[in-house]
Amino acid sequence: MIEALSTHLLQLLTFVAATISTVTDSLNGKIYNRILMIILFIGLPLIFFQFKINDNTCQFSTNIVFAVILSLLLYSFKVWAAGDAKLMILLAVLFPLESYGKYSNAVFPSFTLFILTFATAFVYIVGESIILSFKNFNLLYSSLSIITRESGVHIKQLLGSLSFGMLIIYFLNNCYGIIFNDIYFLNIYIFNAFNFFILLIIYSYIKNKKIYFLLLLIAMSDVIISKLIVNNLGLLLNFDIFTILLPVIVFILKVISDTFNYEEITISEVEKGMVLSTTSSIVLSRYIKDILLISDETTKSRLTAEQAENIKKLSYKGKQEMKIKIVRLMPFAIFILIGLILAFIFGKV
Repeated sequence: MIEALSTHLLQLLTFVAATISTVTDSLNGKIYNRILMIILFIGLPLIFFQFKINDNTCQFSTNIVFAVILSLLLYSFKVWAAGDAKLMILLAVLFPLESYGKYSNAVFPSFTLFILTFATAFVYIVGESIILSFKNFNLLYSSLSIITRESGVHIKQLLGSLSFGMLIIYFLNNCYGIIFNDIYFLNIYIFNAFNFFILLIIYSYIKNKKIYFLLLLIAMSDVIISKLIVNNLGLLLNFDIFTILLPVIVFILKVISDTFNYEEITISEVEKGMVLSTTSSIVLSRYIKDILLISDETTKSRLTAEQAENIKKLSYKGKQEMKIKIVRLMPFAIFILIGLILAFIFGKV
């Protein structure tokens, strides 16, 4: 009974942390460290109490390590802000030890929270992008034209890119099967969700052709060894539906999100807290020499009141109609909260 009470209290703390963070993130664009630290200190005695009943030290440690690594990776790749990473790490720490029994073979029990969070964000982004596509179809058509014609990326190269993605997914799935064995086969959907983000990272951030060639060589070697040597040629095309569809889905979503990730405004509309696109920040730096404006398109590059005022001053120099692009920031804490609620509903926490 006492153990169940401590579990419910930990669940309540995670809900409070996610809810408060959602409110502050939506209103102020920030998740405050002091709030997370207070909730952590309240929750630690409950965690230590559960350790006395359920000695899951190893599973607890691996859960925290993987949560920290994945959160920091998502932050480094600009998927979410530092506050979102800290919030998710806190939720992983407060993940009730009693719930670990639901993941007896898992080294990363709180991974469910990541999956549900990004599934929620995915649904939102797809829905919003579809709506914006209908509202701004000419803009989307223009982006597709650039991809297929102006930038010199022909259909053959596009098919090559998609084939490359399929080989990478196939290679990753083989690695999961070898390393995790039954855990992988019992959680294929979770691992394929992880593949989605890996492929998105590769398509978005790896531009070096040598790295592409190395990844392709590794993936092709895996296909040759696993199918031609271990099995036979007839099994070469034994790809599942996720292997085929994931690269196509990632490519389409990348086109849509790249098209609608920015909003165009005049310099007179610039306000404190906005994030400039990298291109716009470079253009503005030609006119404003006294402050650093080069943006990396993350929340670290939010404009200060002084920077916003300096940009607005350009409107008095005959540039009031000058157009710039800002990044359409998406508060991520609300998706973490919804993912947590879904985890409660599905009995995963």
